[in-house]
Amino acid sequence: MRLTKKMRFLNFLKQFSKKNEEVKELTLLEVKEYINSWSKTMFTNTTLKLAEIKMLIDKEKNNAYENSQKLLKAEVNPNTPERAKQIMKGNREIYVKRIERFLETIVLSENFNKLLEFCNSFDTLLNDFGKNTIRNHQILNEFFILELRNVDDNIKELIKLIKKAKETIEESKILKADELKKNLEKIQQKINFKKELKEKIKLTKEKNEEENKIIKNEETNLKDLEEGKSHKQFINLINKKKLVIKELENLEKEILQNFSVIVRALKKYERITLEQKLVRSYLKNPLQILLLDKELKIVKLLAKMNNLIVDGRIELKDKKKNKILQKLTKLDRTYFKNFTRKHKKLTTEINIHSLEQEKMTIIKKVEEQEKSIKQKKDKLNSTKNDIENLTLELEKINIEKLKNNLTKEIKQVINIEIIVKK
Repeated sequence: MRLTKKMRFLNFLKQFSKKNEEVKELTLLEVKEYINSWSKTMFTNTTLKLAEIKMLIDKEKNNAYENSQKLLKAEVNPNTPERAKQIMKGNREIYVKRIERFLETIVLSENFNKLLEFCNSFDTLLNDFGKNTIRNHQILNEFFILELRNVDDNIKELIKLIKKAKETIEESKILKADELKKNLEKIQQKINFKKELKEKIKLTKEKNEEENKIIKNEETNLKDLEEGKSHKQFINLINKKKLVIKELENLEKEILQNFSVIVRALKKYERITLEQKLVRSYLKNPLQILLLDKELKIVKLLAKMNNLIVDGRIELKDKKKNKILQKLTKLDRTYFKNFTRKHKKLTTEINIHSLEQEKMTIIKKVEEQEKSIKQKKDKLNSTKNDIENLTLELEKINIEKLKNNLTKEIKQVINIEIIVKK
């Protein structure tokens, strides 16, 4: 007779489960098939055992119900005082109702997890029942010893059966099968995730290599632009502009230094002249006012101040006085005309250079190329960080450790030693 695939696998399991046999290496798929087969067998066996227990529980519940009814209908000694009968009657009715309610709570689910939960919580139900009926039980024991004992025996037997149901589930370790399957699935997910990470790292590295090539090409293009004629012309223009700006700065610095020499005399002159507004404006901002002074009123103003210093009407110390008079001799109309003309000329040159600079497109091309290279390099650095993070994440995934843990769990649950193949 030709064996089916399923039969061959079952024969393999039988051989595999023999005692003292050497440890077998299995793939994850084979481990999964083994766990499933073991789980199905244990499920069937456990279900059969629980079915027997449930039948006994149902039978014992019926007996308890019947005995509680006998207790309810039992006749009391006719010589019992009426008051005692009334007390007994009330407690008996309450006790029987609580017995029935307690029996209704004893329902064993087909689901193993729910059944185990019920078994674990049964002690609490039992304790609550005992607390609620202790007084009733004590009173009824004075009247119906035999009937009450029968009910007690039924409850004791139910306790044993529920305990047996709990032991049956726990000893079968059937509920551990789901954990084994979850851990097995977790290993497979980790293996798949590890493959995905490796592929992602590989693709990212390849992409980075391509980006590096693009960056090198763009850097070459940038170098060509920078070394080209247009860019050199632009740099020369920038350098010329810088020289003119420097010359203008020196020119303005010179005029400010000259005014700083005579500022003390100007402050004293301000107090006695009728041209206080003009003097004050020159004291505040000599360069700006001079450029606005088209008629060069400053020349007459300084000439008058010079005469007053010579006449002694503006008092100055001799050393300071001589220095100011020397400087005033230099600050004549010719000096100021030359200054304003040169200032205008230099400013015009700067403006012309700026216009020429704006017209040249080479710098824009260079800036765009530099910006493009920077953006690509930033992106490259970002992807390098991604690769480092992915690599660290990859290193954290220890498949062998997970497999070893799984084999230990299988040994504890199924009592079989295996090695998961790499």
